[in-house]
Amino acid sequence: MKDTFRPRTLSTLFVGVDAGGTRTRALVSTGDGRIVGRGLGPGANLWSGDATASEAVATALADAFDGMPAGSVEGGIVAVAGPASARPDLVAEITGAWTRVGLRGAPHVVPDILAAYRAGTTAPDGVVLVAGTGSVAAAIADHRIHMRAGGHGWLVGDEGSAVWLGLAGVRAALRAADRRGPETTLLGRVCDALAIDPSTGERTSSKIVAAVHGRPPAALGRIALEVTDAADNGDPVAQEIVAAAVDELVDMASAVVEEPPPVVVLAGSVIVLSPPINRRVVDRLRATWPATTIVETVSGAVGAVAMAIEEDRGAPITDELLGRLRAQLAAPDGHRP
Repeated sequence: MKDTFRPRTLSTLFVGVDAGGTRTRALVSTGDGRIVGRGLGPGANLWSGDATASEAVATALADAFDGMPAGSVEGGIVAVAGPASARPDLVAEITGAWTRVGLRGAPHVVPDILAAYRAGTTAPDGVVLVAGTGSVAAAIADHRIHMRAGGHGWLVGDEGSAVWLGLAGVRAALRAADRRGPETTLLGRVCDALAIDPSTGERTSSKIVAAVHGRPPAALGRIALEVTDAADNGDPVAQEIVAAAVDELVDMASAVVEEPPPVVVLAGSVIVLSPPINRRVVDRLRATWPATTIVETVSGAVGAVAMAIEEDRGAPITDELLGRLRAQLAAPDGHRP
């Protein structure tokens, strides 16, 4: 989706893309931080999504440049899941998507946790704690990843993430359906989320299992909202799941530093937009590190486009420019990256 485009006011454009697990977000900005294009694509997580990174990035870029010329682009950053950013085959795929949209040159591919950190602060040192489709924490030193914890994928890790919460909710629902665990409103909520009618046909647990295995893992992250909402409404089983998620996330952040960091950036839909997770994590971090500044951000695309501008200038961006980028995403436009 494009914002109002005035060719005479734009000479150089910069692109930032955050290829997330549930969706891919693209931003196009002028050098002074005015966002003129926004785009969305499908999720691009290599282990849990249902689209290739190339498809996701190309779709988001095409959406962002809808109706705008791409020839003024000077720099671009594409953020992807950490280890994948170093894979030559994936970088080649993303560069191909970049070219197909009509953009010149090639983007720089960076770890998504670095873009998430840069979306929240200009400070060279700090910690980023991400909980969206997946989860990870990293210590940042001189704008580089110094140490990380978590981020091992939905099958063996990503504790506290949307997929982890969704799977925990499904497991609790199955135990209740089989009468192996306590009664919980999660049984009805999971059935509703998976479009299951428990009153007809085969037994409910079999329907849940079939529905779960018929979806990509990232799609199960949508059940996380049912878990957190049930916790807020007093369901003790859901409250235990939420408490465990908070413990895991705080432990991740604590594992990457030995001393209180100057700033912690919280990023991702679960940790920022889910009240029962957000308030508990923030309270725990403030109790542990009372002098640390806590910043929240949803969109790693902001950090990616900020890095693209910075790369072109050869100098750090200002707090004012980053604040301008962040403020524009707070405006309701129905298409918020």
